[in-house]
Amino acid sequence: MTGMPLSTRRFPEARAAFAATALILLLLTEPAAPQSIADPESGGPLLPAAPETTQSRVEAEALTHFSLGTVAEVSSEFEAARAEFEQAFALDPQSATIAYHLAVCTYHLGRHEEALSWTRKAIDLGCTEPDVHWIAGNCLLALQKPVDAVMAFEQAARLGPRESRYHLALGNTLEGLGKLSEATAEFERAIEEGGEETLYARYRLATVQLHAGNAAAAVAGYEALDRERPDLPGVLEGL
Repeated sequence: MTGMPLSTRRFPEARAAFAATALILLLLTEPAAPQSIADPESGGPLLPAAPETTQSRVEAEALTHFSLGTVAEVSSEFEAARAEFEQAFALDPQSATIAYHLAVCTYHLGRHEEALSWTRKAIDLGCTEPDVHWIAGNCLLALQKPVDAVMAFEQAARLGPRESRYHLALGNTLEGLGKLSEATAEFERAIEEGGEETLYARYRLATVQLHAGNAAAAVAGYEALDRERPDLPGVLEGL
């Protein structure tokens, strides 16, 4: 179950479409009337009717709520998404994927304790998404638990070693704990991996070098940024 690239301005239309799909799914999965096996001589029932099964219907309902939640999540309608995912999880409480999406939504809603609980639930159910640990780390930072956040970010970086933002988050947290050499290594790794965070990682690396007493390297880093991006505020002010 993954997200869908739908326009953020078409959530009501998408929701209506999924509601129609839900009705079709439920009709298709409606269990047939139970049939007994008749005695060929007496015409009476030889074997009792098999019990009805509702598993397929429950699965269809869970999928429908998950799909509606995904549309809302992509549209940044996180409260609506959370409500749909909760209904999906009530029907499928062993789904690591649904638990993960509940962590995403509650994190974006600023409910850090609740989001942290959902990350743990997702992990317990077997979620292997590196982002679940990244979300946990950010929640732990918001809850003033930086040491635990380091462990969460380290796990995210282990599972997604090519994702620079995991190394950047880990570097920032290590820097805040005064572990400058370890932070330096993570900022360097974030720069190496590239991506949107490269510029900020270079700035953080220069700042750590300054705090570590390596003024020459820090100034060189700041000057390079100032030359390459003159549109940015002067990073050399105050040096």
